[in-house]
Amino acid sequence: MKRNILCILLLFGIVVCMTGCNINNIFKTEEEKNDEKCQQIIMAIENHDADALKGLFSETALHETSDFSEGCDYLCGQWLGTLENLDVTGVFKHPQEIESIGIGLLSHHRSGIVFPEYIALFTGSDEAHLSLKETMHIPNAPCEKEIVKKDFVFSVKESIGCFRIIVHRYAKMPQWCTYKGVCDVFTLADHLIIKPKEK
Repeated sequence: MKRNILCILLLFGIVVCMTGCNINNIFKTEEEKNDEKCQQIIMAIENHDADALKGLFSETALHETSDFSEGCDYLCGQWLGTLENLDVTGVFKHPQEIESIGIGLLSHHRSGIVFPEYIALFTGSDEAHLSLKETMHIPNAPCEKEIVKKDFVFSVKESIGCFRIIVHRYAKMPQWCTYKGVCDVFTLADHLIIKPKEK
């Protein structure tokens, strides 16, 4: 009897070695499988590997993962960050007919990054003649997801020679944040959006 058990274990060991199988892979939980899939996706994005991404998002690959509804948030690092109000001034060589001006911002409250309290847009013929065009107040509430990228756009619809956007951060982290009450509130921006008026 002992000899039979030893033979079965030996045979199982040979099969594992020949197939290159890892015993740990057989007993992975669904959460571990999903985490592994997320890591494969992130690596494919970082390596600009389109073929790997196609394979990871194929119909069969997604069906193999039983509970992939949460997915994973991916965030690249191409952001301008500040612990002060973000103040941007743009001056055109000649007056321009502008349709809209906006700024792209990030909210990731677990990292101490939240959308600002409000954004103010100033426009004018030059830096000496700027006046407040509009103030956009942003809701003081959690976003629909943990990591959210959003463009905040102002309608301009006039000829201007200069503009200024001031992103006013909170003095302290809001009460719904992970770091509620902390003074260091990050503002992260990735791009400025200037849309000329269509002719």
